[in-house]
Amino acid sequence: MKSKQAAGAAVELGYTNVYWYRDGLKGWKKAGHEVRVKLPFLNEKCNSGIDPKSLAKMLALDRDVILVDIRGVPSIKKFGRIDSFTIDYPLFRLNRLMSELPKYKTLILYDIRGKQAPIATRFLKHFIYKPERLRYLKGGIEAWNKAGYPVVMEQ
Repeated sequence: MKSKQAAGAAVELGYTNVYWYRDGLKGWKKAGHEVRVKLPFLNEKCNSGIDPKSLAKMLALDRDVILVDIRGVPSIKKFGRIDSFTIDYPLFRLNRLMSELPKYKTLILYDIRGKQAPIATRFLKHFIYKPERLRYLKGGIEAWNKAGYPVVMEQ
């Protein structure tokens, strides 16, 4: 996907403050700009997904579970949010705010389709969180909605 198309797709998903470089990464490098990518957590395995049915059971039984919604406001307005205790931490703010997340609770991260939450989960595991206290919702809020579980719509 070209950078302009990727930026447009990100905006459609509700992300704000999105920019694109006309010539893409190759053009950026060719112009002599530095590229620093040291994200070792991206190579780590992420086996901590949970399906909507299992999450619904967990929420009904376990009070030590907090949902972390990593979507932006437009997505929350469009798809709603899971009707449980939820913290809003848009993905672009996660790096700055991760120290505020409670470490004594189990966190379940979710996004729109379950594509970004696994990466955010690996990120948090790598830097601050115990693996047994961190999961993500497989298929995101779309899978939750499709399974027929309740959501709260934002105004």
